[in-house]
Amino acid sequence: MTDLIRAWERIEGWLREHQCTSALSSLHPPASEEAVQWLQDALAYPLHPDLLQWLRIHGGAPLYRAPVWPGGHVPYDVDVLAGGPEYMEEMLEEFSEQRAEDPEHWAQDPWADPLWLPVAGTNTGESLLVDHRPGDTYGSVIEVDYEGNEVTAVRWSSLGEMVRLMADSLESGLPMPYSDQYVRVPRLDEGPPRSLDWKLEKVENQGGDAEVSPEAASSGSWGSAVVSRHPFSSVSLVVMLTIVWAGVGCDLDRTDRLSAVQAADHRA
Repeated sequence: MTDLIRAWERIEGWLREHQCTSALSSLHPPASEEAVQWLQDALAYPLHPDLLQWLRIHGGAPLYRAPVWPGGHVPYDVDVLAGGPEYMEEMLEEFSEQRAEDPEHWAQDPWADPLWLPVAGTNTGESLLVDHRPGDTYGSVIEVDYEGNEVTAVRWSSLGEMVRLMADSLESGLPMPYSDQYVRVPRLDEGPPRSLDWKLEKVENQGGDAEVSPEAASSGSWGSAVVSRHPFSSVSLVVMLTIVWAGVGCDLDRTDRLSAVQAADHRA
């Protein structure tokens, strides 16, 4: 049994103990070996071992129905994973066009790479990607947030580390490492249905370990207010492509996808 599988079993145990299984019950069963092989054949590079292990635990989830990963990210199923390389190509082309039009404004690193594979997403357009580039960054989990302070940022060294830190945080009640300035704090939302939310909070004690207040720990719900993120920029086409691509094959019919695109245009 791998560390990732053991860590996820700890998470499932915690969720059941705290009667917080609504999102958990929405996760798909393990992906079949045939489905995993089909996905592997659709990609030009071998899947990272941690992602393979995850698919053998849960083969994704219906879009937006199981936000069990930090930040409300829902893990994608094999059909959506297979569309990742094409999506990355579209994003890289869009980035190149934007930078060519305004080189000074688009001076940051590209927000896409042919070897980044989107593995999870939120209902507001953020994505988690696993880096499949050879080298020191291989396997790292990158968050893409087109309207955040950081468009792309490495959050964890691997999917296995992310799941282990989730388990550690739930069992200890301590914040989960996220960035130099922020942590993710697990908090129970009484609902109904009862659910788990990973609140984004600023690190107050930069010189030591972040701590949770005794009041929050004793109440059984770790954390308090959500820290709002400063907008970076609003790019209608980028947000639209994010939502449209995420809707393909994920229980969103044509009317729902059209509404999502119109909402993206309104936001921009």
